[in-house]
Amino acid sequence: TLATGIYEEALQKERVRYLIPDPQEQEALMRVIYDGVKADAPTYRYRKDMEQVLRRMAARGAHYFILGCTELPLAFDLLGLQNPHIDPTTELAKAAIQFCGYPLRTGF
Repeated sequence: TLATGIYEEALQKERVRYLIPDPQEQEALMRVIYDGVKADAPTYRYRKDMEQVLRRMAARGAHYFILGCTELPLAFDLLGLQNPHIDPTTELAKAAIQFCGYPLRTGF
């Protein structure tokens, strides 16, 4: 997702300030994704990595997190994290439902 620049381009277009995980944070996120969620590992194996990325990025000024890889919302839910975030897959599903002319259910 980072390599495509899809979020950076959209955020720049709307003049929204953003941060990108630094290389160390990117490595930690890859561990969360591949060694954690995809491996169906217990959450204690990747909790520290996920929380450290959130903490470090917040210290650099991040207030909201785009969970731009499909495994990251799963990690957030499994870890019970409450940081402000957006799940792009959920937002895409909502837009598709509305595009088809259907209303969204409350609580979705």
